[in-house]
Amino acid sequence: MRAATPVLNLYRCVLEAATPLSIGAGRGDGVQDQLLALDANGLPFLPASSLAGVMRQAVADLDGAGPDAARELFGYAEGSFGAASRLEISHGHIHDSLDRPVEALLAEVDDPLLRPLVEHKPRLRQRVRIGHRGAADRTGLFNRSVLPAGHRFSVEFALWSAEPAPREHAWLVALLGAGLLRLGGLTRSGLGLMKPVRLHHREWQLASAAELADFAVLPRSLASTAGLRPLAIAAVDGPHRRAVLELAPEAGFRFGDGEVSLLKNRRPGDKPADDLPKTEARVQWSEGRGRLGEPQPLVPAASVKGALAHRVAFHADRLERRWASPARLKDHDKALHNPTVRRLFGHAGDETADERGQAGVIWIADAWLRPQDVVAQRQMHNSIDRFTGGVRDGLLFTVENLHGAAPCVLRLELGLDLRRARALGATARDFEALELALEDLCQGRLALGADSAGGQGFFSGTLRWNHASAPSAEFAAAEAQNQEEQR
Repeated sequence: MRAATPVLNLYRCVLEAATPLSIGAGRGDGVQDQLLALDANGLPFLPASSLAGVMRQAVADLDGAGPDAARELFGYAEGSFGAASRLEISHGHIHDSLDRPVEALLAEVDDPLLRPLVEHKPRLRQRVRIGHRGAADRTGLFNRSVLPAGHRFSVEFALWSAEPAPREHAWLVALLGAGLLRLGGLTRSGLGLMKPVRLHHREWQLASAAELADFAVLPRSLASTAGLRPLAIAAVDGPHRRAVLELAPEAGFRFGDGEVSLLKNRRPGDKPADDLPKTEARVQWSEGRGRLGEPQPLVPAASVKGALAHRVAFHADRLERRWASPARLKDHDKALHNPTVRRLFGHAGDETADERGQAGVIWIADAWLRPQDVVAQRQMHNSIDRFTGGVRDGLLFTVENLHGAAPCVLRLELGLDLRRARALGATARDFEALELALEDLCQGRLALGADSAGGQGFFSGTLRWNHASAPSAEFAAAEAQNQEEQR
C-alpha cells in the first residue's frame, strides 16, 4: 500500500482481438521479418509496456483528460525529479479453449486452441510498397507474423488514488468502451484492435483494517473474480471521427496470397489455382468454449489503405494544380513528395535528413466476408507470343476470383484522429482529397485488390460519417474563422 494513495481500484478485464494482432519481438528469424512477442510457454502475450504506452497516449487524447492528466497518472522522469505511475498493469495472458488465462508454466501446450500457435508455421501478413508506376517499389516487400483474430487475453489494472471514486475510473471505462486500444504493429492498417469482453472491478480503502483484510484474501489468479463486481461496458463514441463504407462488388474481385481454394465444385486431386483469394480463420466463442473457425475471405485493410493513399495523392495534386512532368515522375514517391499523403497517412523517418517518422491519422479495419456470400470462379491467364500466336513458355497461370452472391455487402470501417491532424497542420484541402477518393471508391472509379486492368475489384456503395458534417467542411470553417480573426 502507498501511504499517499491508500485507495485501490482493481480491474480484471478480458480483452478480445477484434482484428489480428501483431505485437513484434523486435527481430526476425531469417524467414519472417517480424516475429510475435512470446511468453515462457512460447505463446503470444500482451506486454504490459505495450498496454501502458497505448493507454497513456489514449488518456492524453481523451476529452476531459489531456497530456497533463496522462503525465500525472502514468508518472514521469525529468532529470532528478519524477513520479511513479499510479496505474499498475499486468501482462496480458492468452486464454485456452475453455476461456481460461494461461498463467502457469506448462510442461506441454496441448490445448486444441493453443496447440496450433506453437506447432504450425506462423500466419503472415505480406506487405508491399507500391510505387507510382503501380509495381513493387524496390525493397518494399516485407511481412509480419500475426495472431488470428478472436483470441482472448486476461489483464489486470490497479489504480491507486488518494480519494475514493477517482476521475481516472471513468477514463479507463471510457477507453475500453470507445474501442481505442490498438496494440502492436500496423494498427492503422487493420491490426491490433482490442475489445473488452468482461470487466470486473472493486474499490478498497486500504487504510481501513477491515478492507485491508478483505483485500488480502483476494485470489491472485487473473481468472478469479471472487469478491469483484461485474462492470458494464457501454459502447461510447470516442473522440475520433468514424466512417462506414458499405460496398457491393460490381464484378469479380481478388485479394491474393491465399492458401485455401473456395471453389465449391472442386474435385479432389485438382490442381489449385496459382493465385488463391486471401482467407483467414478467426477464433469463435460459444458457450464458454473457443475454437478456430473455417477460413473466411479477407479484405486486408492495408490493400484498401494503399489504394486510397494513391488516389488521395492524385486528388491533392489536382486540387493544388501540381501537374505531372517527366522530371517529377523520374523519382517520385508520394510518401516523400506529397504533403497531403504525409500528413494523413504518415511517413517513415529519414536519418540522412535528421527527420523523425510520423504515424498517420487514418486507420482502417480489416473486413471479412462470409463464405456463403461469395462465389469463387477460376480464370485462366496467359501471355501470347505476337510472332507465333502461341502461349509464351512459363506464362500460363490460373487465378481464383470472387464474385458476390446476392446480397454481398463489404463493410469497411475508417477512423480519423482529427486532433492529431490539426497538430500536424492538416488542411481542409487534405480532407477534401480524402473525401473525393472515398467517393471514387463508392462510385466504382477506384479498384481494390488485384487485376484492376482486367475489370476486377470495382465496387459501388455508400459512405456514412458519424457526424453531421464531413471533416473537410469542419476544417474549412475553422480556417475561415482563423482568417477572420487575423483580419
